[in-house]
Amino acid sequence: MSTGVSRFFDDGSARFAGWTPVLWDPHGAAMVDAAAPAPGERVLDACCGAGSSALPAARAVGPFGRVDGIDLSDGLLATARERATEAGLTNLEFVHTDVTSWTGGYEVVLCGFGVFFLPDMDADTDHLIGLLGRGGRFAMTCWPTGSLDAVFRPFFAAVSEHRPDVLEAPKPQFTENSERLGAERDVAEWLAARGLSDVRVRRRELDIPIDADRGWDFLHSGPVRSVLGDVEADTVERIRQSFRDTVGAEGIDVLHAPCLVATGTVAG
Repeated sequence: MSTGVSRFFDDGSARFAGWTPVLWDPHGAAMVDAAAPAPGERVLDACCGAGSSALPAARAVGPFGRVDGIDLSDGLLATARERATEAGLTNLEFVHTDVTSWTGGYEVVLCGFGVFFLPDMDADTDHLIGLLGRGGRFAMTCWPTGSLDAVFRPFFAAVSEHRPDVLEAPKPQFTENSERLGAERDVAEWLAARGLSDVRVRRRELDIPIDADRGWDFLHSGPVRSVLGDVEADTVERIRQSFRDTVGAEGIDVLHAPCLVATGTVAG
């Protein structure tokens, strides 16, 4: 994750924590299940956020295993450390550093909703895979095309209505990266190009009840808030009202948040 992106997660960390049990934890657990860390194994959780995959990985590897969680958001790391303490997990450590320069040897590397935030998605993912020995497993999650549209579509429509100039800026690199991984086949081919074998990608469904206020809260829990970074407060309020009106008029009451869970193995 770049330092520019991490500040938006820091700013939205309280909201992010509120979404963790219903969104990030279920998807994190699914990724850990797919990677299947075994007792005694060493696990790296890159872009670990609030610990949604690091905690279940620590439980899986047990007291003789080890999990290192790496992130650049102090706010999310603080939440992760608090959760680990509450769970009584002592076989993991959360570190504030740039994972693209991290070294070590692991049996499993996890990256939940993180590869598209890496400064150079291809090269930096290659670096993460390079931390695995023969037979090591890499697992990741990403958003399929259309996921989260229940909030994104009315939000960007509201921005277009009140500040269309904001949308004329080039897409952030993380958006372009995410769009490259929007379908199962795209992810499978991309991981195979990273040199992984036995690549498997499956779609995991998740629906979360929402209303307009809850949807607005989600939008402000991460980097989407960057869209409004230079927008005047009164205009932001008009955008918020238009968003609320659309959500209400269309009867949007569910956030469809499926993810793609992908795994691959280093050939041995």
